[in-house]
Amino acid sequence: MGLKMMDKYDAKEELKSLWFLMDAHKRTKLDGAFQRWGGYDLGSGWTLPMGIEYLESLIEGGAFNIIINVDVNRCLMYANEIKCRSSIEYFNQAKKDGWEWVSLDGNNSASFITALLNDAPDVKIRGYGDKKRKRFSEFSEAEQKEVSYVDKVRVVTLREITVQDMCVLFRKLNTSVPLNPQEYRQARWTDLSLFVRDAANGANRQLFKNFIFSKESDLDKRCHEEIVAQLSLKVYDNYISTYIDKPRLDTFYEKTGELSPTVKADIKKILNEVLRMAEGRGPLKRKLSKGRLHNLFDVVQMLTLKQQHSILNPVAFFNWFLTKDAHFIHLSKSVIEAEKEDKSYEYWSKTYSNSQWYKKTRDLFANALAQDLPVLMETGIVCSKKKKTYYTWAQKLELMRKQQGLTRQGDEITYLDLYLGKLEADHMVSIKDGGETTIANGELMYRHENRSKGAHSNEPHFEHQK
Repeated sequence: MGLKMMDKYDAKEELKSLWFLMDAHKRTKLDGAFQRWGGYDLGSGWTLPMGIEYLESLIEGGAFNIIINVDVNRCLMYANEIKCRSSIEYFNQAKKDGWEWVSLDGNNSASFITALLNDAPDVKIRGYGDKKRKRFSEFSEAEQKEVSYVDKVRVVTLREITVQDMCVLFRKLNTSVPLNPQEYRQARWTDLSLFVRDAANGANRQLFKNFIFSKESDLDKRCHEEIVAQLSLKVYDNYISTYIDKPRLDTFYEKTGELSPTVKADIKKILNEVLRMAEGRGPLKRKLSKGRLHNLFDVVQMLTLKQQHSILNPVAFFNWFLTKDAHFIHLSKSVIEAEKEDKSYEYWSKTYSNSQWYKKTRDLFANALAQDLPVLMETGIVCSKKKKTYYTWAQKLELMRKQQGLTRQGDEITYLDLYLGKLEADHMVSIKDGGETTIANGELMYRHENRSKGAHSNEPHFEHQK
């Protein structure tokens, strides 16, 4: 680190033994809010061969990396001095959780050193002229002491830094293994980055493991968080004109610090509905592509948020989606190359980050929903959340029996009048006045009488209304 950086953050540099680093590692927080999930146990940093190569270079005296940690107690004092509320909250929570440091750079190094000294079975290295790689426990006692207490690594401890500056510095420091695009975007202390992290993880990790990814390491690389970020961008932009590709996502993160409560609620609703499907269906043998998962998100958004319907049977609805998806893919097989942009659902799903194509899939599924919604409702898969304001045919027949073939004026009405559409079922107490769509509040009358009554309420007349 440069002198300016050392002065700016009140940095202290020391040489520390590998034993010290192993001991300190368990008290050092790896914060996924802005950092990559790297290290020996996680899949976003070094691979096992990379870690072994580093350890062998370290033993041979050829590793010159620095481990950079943040001192929780000292930074909490600093945050109180400068009255940085977010940093006070952050370091207070870290202290409460038992952390003494927060890792800023060098977690891969520290975690592989820890794995070596803890005798991890797959961490085997050559040391001190050995031709064959071996575990730490297979080293001689003298060699173990040499590795543990004599070999040293430079450790820099930052004692005056805010949580916002930690994010900025983390992005600048991680160049040896470059951050992937979503890791880089997420390395911010903003409402947006925190929301995406929280929305993509927790219970929703199961959604992505069941439907998209086969390996936990894919989630460590924040692939699922990128999908949630894309969904967030579409909802934020109200599905109007946005791309959800890398340049647009980068701009979204740079210019959008916070999402509105309504946008957050809509994103959580979509994810929760798809999670219900994932939990009910279980892991798919043949996973969905990212584009097809976005198609499912869009279908759920149109059905539950735009059309105000509820999904009563999530597994059955997911099966409906898969059936339509398979049908559209089958139709795509007959589309010639020259017409794929205009006619191929399979092509649109593969190029889903382009708004021109994901709008086509939305239109396709909107039409499918319009056609199949009556059946989905009749079979109890979906129901309407809207207040029911119309009487069913069965209710109209019941009202005919209750009124004994007469209107409240004493005029005769017949089943033929009902079949010919001359009669309408009216709310005695109007919807405007809080009337419900029930038999007790219903009444058959001629169409012209209903039009004359308008939105006014009537007094009870028939026995069933009293």
